[in-house]
Amino acid sequence: MPAIITLEELQQHLQQTTTYNGFLTSAANADIDDAEAAVNVYCERFTNPWTAQTVPVGVKLIVKRIAARLFTNPQQRSSYTGPDGLNYSGGPVRLLTDDEREGLDPYKPSKKKVGTVRMAAAPWMVPEYEPPGDTV
Repeated sequence: MPAIITLEELQQHLQQTTTYNGFLTSAANADIDDAEAAVNVYCERFTNPWTAQTVPVGVKLIVKRIAARLFTNPQQRSSYTGPDGLNYSGGPVRLLTDDEREGLDPYKPSKKKVGTVRMAAAPWMVPEYEPPGDTV
């Protein structure tokens, strides 16, 4: 798949200056691939996925955000148990948040809009109309 963001861009987004060892590099690249795939699928770009040269800035920022979340939460935790009974439990972690989906909606292909069908009323349905012919 063509890359939308690079490992260096993800590191910059995370404000990390250290170099990754082999495992972290592989994990980060896999997270980037997952984020890019999720965005391309959501935006229905199956045959023409975005590349670094064609991606809109807003989409690129969302890909960075998703990849950063995947990289910093590798076990996809949605709950936390801390010391002294501090607990947090949330719903299942989704690849795209509601905000990210809303941000990507303008980049989805426009659907065919169904217009209003106007029909002229038949002449005999108009109150002022009197049909021709014998009148009483």
